[in-house]
Amino acid sequence: MARAGCDEALILCALIGLQRSGRSETCHPAVYVENDNHSHVIFTQSHYEERLEQLMMHSTASSGSKTVLTVSMQATDLNERLTTGRQIFSMAVGQGKLPHWIESELLGGSVGQQYRWRLGPRDRPSCLSYSSLLPRNSLIWLNLELLDRQCGELRKDGVSGCALISQNEVQQLFEKWNAALQTKDPEEVANLYSRDAILLPTLSDLPRTDHDTIVDYFKHFLEKSPKGSIDQREIIIGCNMLQDAGLYSFNFEDGTTAEARYSFIYMLEDGEWKISHHHSSLQPNG
Repeated sequence: MARAGCDEALILCALIGLQRSGRSETCHPAVYVENDNHSHVIFTQSHYEERLEQLMMHSTASSGSKTVLTVSMQATDLNERLTTGRQIFSMAVGQGKLPHWIESELLGGSVGQQYRWRLGPRDRPSCLSYSSLLPRNSLIWLNLELLDRQCGELRKDGVSGCALISQNEVQQLFEKWNAALQTKDPEEVANLYSRDAILLPTLSDLPRTDHDTIVDYFKHFLEKSPKGSIDQREIIIGCNMLQDAGLYSFNFEDGTTAEARYSFIYMLEDGEWKISHHHSSLQPNG
C-alpha cells in the first residue's frame, strides 16, 4: 500500500489540532515534509489556508451540488494485530463521517490512490471513535483507498445507492420528533415511525410493535406534556440507516422530570427517514 502519511495531510492535522484545542501556540511558518518520492516540499500556513479554501469550494461549489466520495477504509492497532475489517461507504464532503483534513486530502488525490495515516484518538473518524475492536486511547493505523469521486446534484441517493445525510440533519430528526410531542397529537408522533417499527417505551413495560399500539402509548404519554432534550449522544451514519443513541431527559407540565437512556434507529422508507427502532429506559438509581 502506498504511503501518504508524511505529507500535507499530517501538517493539516497538526494545524487543525492546534486550532481545535484552543491553544495559543503558533505553528512554524514553513514545515519540511518528505513525500513518496523521498523529495522534500515546503508546507506553509498560507498553503494550509489555501487548501481549506479549496475544500470549501469543492464541497459547496453551488447550493445544490456537493462532492461525493466513495472510500474503502480499514483501521488497525500499531502492531496490526487488531483490525476493524474493510468498510466501503459513500459520503458527501462535510457530512462529518471523516475529519476535514482527510476529506481535503481525498479531494486532492486521484481515484484509486491509497493512503495510510497514524492517528491519535482525537483524529479518528467518527465511526471509529467508540469501536470496541481497537484500543480506545492509543495510536492506530488508518488505511484508506479512494474508490470514486463525483460532483453533481444530490437527490435521494449517493453513488453507492446510499442516501446522503449530515450529522446536523440527523440531530434535526430528534428535534422533529420532539416538536411532534409538543402538538399533543399521538397520530402525528406515530407517523414518524416506520410501518414495522418497534417502540420499547420509557414509561411502559409493553413493547409497541405496530401503528395502533404506538399511538396508544403516546396518547397517555402526551397527557404529561413532555418536552425532551439531549444530554449526551453518539451518531452513526450507515447506508440508508442511522443510529442516534445516548442520554436524554424530559420535563413534564407538573414539574417532574425523567432521565433516560435512548436509542433511535432510522431507516429510509419511501424516501423519508423513519424511526425503525426506538428504545428508551429510565436511568438506574445510583
